[in-house]
Amino acid sequence: MDLRRILEPHGCPIFLRMKKAVPRGNTSTGLLKCVVIITTQTRCNPLQNIYFKILKVITYKDLYNCKLFQYWLTKNAKRSTLSPFDEPEVGGYTIIFKLTSGLALLVLSLTTTLLPSGAPPSRTYPLWDGRESVAEYAQRAHLPATKSLDLPGAVKLDLVLVPAGKFVMGMAEPTPLDESKFHQNIVIGKACLAASGTALLVMLLVVACRAIRNRRGPQLSLGRLTLITLVTGGCVLSGLHWRHSARALETCRMEFNAAMTRYKNAWDDEKPAHPVTLSQPFYMGKFTVTQEQYEWVVGTNPSNFSGKDNPVELISWNDAQAFIAELSELTKESVRLPSEAEWEFACRAGTTTSYSSGHGEADLARVAWTSANSKSRTHPVGQKEANAFGLFDMEGNVWQWCQDLHGDNSYRTSPTQNPIGSVHGAGRMLRGGSWCTDPWNCRATIRIWSDPENRFDYVGFRIVVPVTPQL
Repeated sequence: MDLRRILEPHGCPIFLRMKKAVPRGNTSTGLLKCVVIITTQTRCNPLQNIYFKILKVITYKDLYNCKLFQYWLTKNAKRSTLSPFDEPEVGGYTIIFKLTSGLALLVLSLTTTLLPSGAPPSRTYPLWDGRESVAEYAQRAHLPATKSLDLPGAVKLDLVLVPAGKFVMGMAEPTPLDESKFHQNIVIGKACLAASGTALLVMLLVVACRAIRNRRGPQLSLGRLTLITLVTGGCVLSGLHWRHSARALETCRMEFNAAMTRYKNAWDDEKPAHPVTLSQPFYMGKFTVTQEQYEWVVGTNPSNFSGKDNPVELISWNDAQAFIAELSELTKESVRLPSEAEWEFACRAGTTTSYSSGHGEADLARVAWTSANSKSRTHPVGQKEANAFGLFDMEGNVWQWCQDLHGDNSYRTSPTQNPIGSVHGAGRMLRGGSWCTDPWNCRATIRIWSDPENRFDYVGFRIVVPVTPQL
């Protein structure tokens, strides 16, 4: 973790206050959770009550490897006396670092997650192997495969475990077709056909010459008849091999041309494709948030197309955040919107096709409501087929808000590990397509963005709940 990236944009010296809590008798099993709070002194105006969190867990070793921390430690440290924490069985100490004069005050509070003796020291989960079911992965990761959030009025919000895993994010450029193997098989088929055909012709000529010389009909022994039959079979098989190889080459050429057409027609925002690793599994809403769920939490239903099981729409990104805040308070869970990477990985569910269900519009129609089949309105969630992770309506019905900011060329600078989108930008990303979107623009890779205050009757959202480590 590079703390310099946090401090330098503010251009200010700081106070740093660190608390360290260690379980008695065991100084190596603590995990540090970082919560950074920046506030201004009374005479300062530029920074006022800016609160944010570093969403990263670091160990003591990581902290001491931070060059900025080492600088504070060697140049500006002033050790205080031991001070107890509120917990009766936990002791600790406080270290205060002060840098010259200051424009702002930074309090870095590091508190430990106390682990029982023998517990694993890190939050690591296995990656999905691409073949196992969610239930099999959940068993391997020692996590529940599903989760439910209880809302007022006996309403539930169902979630499904999405595994940690690797995938290629974005529209991938087709790999150039290697025709050499096909041509090699064609040549082999032609050569075998020529050889077996020549052998058959020679054998037939020999039989004919003997018949003419003896002035009687062809006489074939059992051995010669068997040999002619085998050679004839070789001719047939060689011809079929040649034909099938030529057809396979033509089919691959057609598929490559179709893939190249899809790639060229894709939006620039979908390129370049890049490998992404999501190191943490998470729970995602089995459906987009429905009008009934939204109304129970917020108290209103802004939707244009009424129906308690229909997805809520006419929802801005800010509205989604307000819902999430209320839901988090209600359920005591850390609810949030998915990142784009999480959304696309969950949508694809191991596939590499244009849609999670295949390349064709008929494939998409099995899983999505689009302009081709929606009759110009939203439909109740869960009426189409689920994808391999058990998620419904990932494509079509309503566009879905993501947490990420929109940024130009964000895919070119995206990290490969748990990307969270652009650092700068005004708009928020939307994924998945809707009831009024043509099928081509309901692809798993499609990306659009909108201002966070905008509302449309084709935009909704679904939620994510991070996995709680099993200690």
